[in-house]
Amino acid sequence: MATFTTATTIIENGIVFFEDENGNDFYACQAEFSADTMKMVLDQKCIVAYSTDVSTFAPQIGQSVIELPADVCQDIATGQYVFNGVLAGFQPDAYHIWNAATKTWETDADLQAAKLADWRNNVAEITPKQLRMVLLENGVNSKAVETAIAAIEDETIREVAMIEWQYATGYQRNNANLIMIATELLGFDDLKIDAMWQSALLK
Repeated sequence: MATFTTATTIIENGIVFFEDENGNDFYACQAEFSADTMKMVLDQKCIVAYSTDVSTFAPQIGQSVIELPADVCQDIATGQYVFNGVLAGFQPDAYHIWNAATKTWETDADLQAAKLADWRNNVAEITPKQLRMVLLENGVNSKAVETAIAAIEDETIREVAMIEWQYATGYQRNNANLIMIATELLGFDDLKIDAMWQSALLK
């Protein structure tokens, strides 16, 4: 099976030529591809184009053209992956890796922990109204929150928490004061906070 990877491009008389690291021209190499195979353009192993006609491609620098038997390429689409001639399908998300032995996308506890941490860092903030509504749905009213904050012994921490509660215009999931109020004062764990956050975003 033929392959070609573009290393550089050359423009002559308005025509773009694609060359590999050995100076071979893509147009000249097209004859090496079989007529009855499926050809694909890969970008970091992701399918960006496919066709049985290799002459339809214009592989950019860093992109590769490969061919596979047509009978293993049913129902392909751009965005799928190919590893060592195996059509891997779509990567579920960035927290799955390809296992060449089992020929499946797999994840593990570390990848899922990273996914959760990234979600907490990047999820949309919620408004004071959304926060109060979701707390009320979980049995905590505003008075209960203020009573819990008033019981904080350290005067500075108490004042900062009260200011955060009363005057913040929005809350981020990883807000340290909000986490302190939710976990230490109200007894919610992180997974419960995550669920409440998702619920609050819908309000």
